[in-house]
Amino acid sequence: MKFFLLILLACWLAFAPGEHTQFVLDDYYCIVQNPLIKQPALYFKIFTSHLFDAYKPYGNIYYRPILELSYALDFHLFKLNPVGFQWINWCIHLINAWLVFVLIWMLFKDRWLSFLTAIFFVVLPAHEWVVRYITGRGDSLQALFGLLSLITLIRAFETKKIFYYVIMGLSLILSVLSREFGYLMPLFGWLCIYIYRQKERPVLPFALWWMAIGSLCLIVAGHLITKLGPIQSLHLCYFTSIGFCLAIAYLLLRSSIGRMFGGVLVVVLALISLFQGPFWIKEEVLLRHTHSLETKAYTICHQQLLMKYDEDVKAITEFIHQQKNPSIKSLWCWRLGQIAYLHGDLSHAGEYFEQSLKYNPTNINSLNARAVVYLQLGNDLEGLNLLNKAYQQDPNYIDTLNNLGTYYLAHKDPLLAQKFLAQAKYLAGYERT
Repeated sequence: MKFFLLILLACWLAFAPGEHTQFVLDDYYCIVQNPLIKQPALYFKIFTSHLFDAYKPYGNIYYRPILELSYALDFHLFKLNPVGFQWINWCIHLINAWLVFVLIWMLFKDRWLSFLTAIFFVVLPAHEWVVRYITGRGDSLQALFGLLSLITLIRAFETKKIFYYVIMGLSLILSVLSREFGYLMPLFGWLCIYIYRQKERPVLPFALWWMAIGSLCLIVAGHLITKLGPIQSLHLCYFTSIGFCLAIAYLLLRSSIGRMFGGVLVVVLALISLFQGPFWIKEEVLLRHTHSLETKAYTICHQQLLMKYDEDVKAITEFIHQQKNPSIKSLWCWRLGQIAYLHGDLSHAGEYFEQSLKYNPTNINSLNARAVVYLQLGNDLEGLNLLNKAYQQDPNYIDTLNNLGTYYLAHKDPLLAQKFLAQAKYLAGYERT
């Protein structure tokens, strides 16, 4: 019990959410704009959808229904209060640290090795983008079910009971459905059983093999690392870091002053993690801080600064010229149109939105934006045609529904206006059927 309380205290010191935290980056698409997590009648659709379906330029990527279901539970408890979502992240991270303790204890029967490994894991600053970033929960959920599958695998190996094999299999499935890296769990399972069967269980080789297996995810996701940047890429190592923490704990305990030095190191790491907390109060502050630690241009943080906060037309234009994917070009032409629109330049805004649609005729954001420009210029026919086209493409897109409702409200058709606006509110989670 004392070990758990110390791990809990360290986790609270390092990663306890602030009172004024915000949704950031992909949280808006996975949570704020995701209708599937807000209405019980739509929960079943989570199993036939993809994580970023609410963000059309991303396309159909990342099948993570368990992650989305966890967001549905959060929304039921906290509505759109990001602090509540972050506390759930914190709880999952704490549970993972305790499961690390249990797993290492089962393998090596050394309480101090287990404790030091778990407490290093719980305060590691590299976990910032898993614990504080709500969309990063996919990594922690994958780890939770992955660790549970390994623990029950060892118990099944010890007892030969079918019950543990069933729990192990279910945990493995849930790990995969939380994040794709769950496919690596059979390799970790093989490693655990191999070490468990040894008379003398070598700690350091186990830790090194753990990190080697975990590094396979970096190979698979290698194309993402440059895009993510060096800071955000660390979340890919969440599960792999268990091996790193085990190796450090083992090497420290071999020294006569290892426990004392380990305690100091834990406090230092926890303080580093703690001092990162204030940057999460506001998205723009977080993006500027993270980008200041990077050396390359056009990482995710830099792109988000350009997409949301920096009206650097020259940099955006240069970025468009570097792209080969027409959907990406379309997205950034839409951003140029946004900038022009915000400055009241409807003519140039319309041109940028037209260019965006040439690159990608199905860009629903550009369809809506171009329609709004037409309507404000008095071309109601073209504006309505584009809104109807967007509606046919996706009848559940909230922006389209709001624009259609506003159009019909302005044109004295309250029944149609009520129909579209009510549907928009329902999908946004503000109304129940």
